[in-house]
Amino acid sequence: MTPSPSSITVTYGSTYASLPTPSNGSYTFGGWWTGTSGSGSQVTTASTVSITASQTLYALWTLVEARIYPSTTSANMQNGSWAPANATDGDANTYWSTSASANYGTAALYANLSSVKYVTKVMIHWEAGPQTWNLLSVASGGSQGNGAWLTIPVNQNWQNFELDIAGSNGSNGASVYDFQVWGY
Repeated sequence: MTPSPSSITVTYGSTYASLPTPSNGSYTFGGWWTGTSGSGSQVTTASTVSITASQTLYALWTLVEARIYPSTTSANMQNGSWAPANATDGDANTYWSTSASANYGTAALYANLSSVKYVTKVMIHWEAGPQTWNLLSVASGGSQGNGAWLTIPVNQNWQNFELDIAGSNGSNGASVYDFQVWGY
C-alpha cells in the first residue's frame, strides 16, 4: 500500500509537521518508523528532522484480531430443533442443545473453518451444569455456572474444532449459546 502523499519535503532542524495516516483493511496503523517492522526510531509530527539526506519511513502494521465464522458446524447429537449451527450463527437468541436425556454421555460440537487460521482464543457462552468439557486437548475443565462465558487461549494454527461436553445437566442436556473462534 502506498500512502498519500507518498513523499514529503522536510527541513533540517524543523518538525515533520505533517505525515499521512494510511489505512490497510484488517490492520491497525502503528506509526512511522525509520526501520522496518517497528525497528529504529518512531517518527511523529513532533519529531525534529535530524538528517540531511533522503530518508525512507516505514509504516508499522498490526493485524487486528477478529471473529472467524466456521464454514460448517455439526454435532453428534441435538435436542429437537436446537441445531449445532445455532451455536456459531452470532445470534444470542439461538443455541445448540444436546440430547434431553438425563445422562447423555459425551456430546460433541464440531466447527470447521474454511482454511487453517491463526486462532488466538475460543469463547464459549453456555448454560452449564455439572458437566466437564474438553476443547481438542488444548484445555479442559468443569462446570462454569449458568450463563457463563468461558475464554480458552489457543494461540496456534487451527482449522477444525471439537468441543466435548460430558456429564449430566438434569433432564435438559447442555446448551451452547455461542461458540466463537477469534484470530487472524
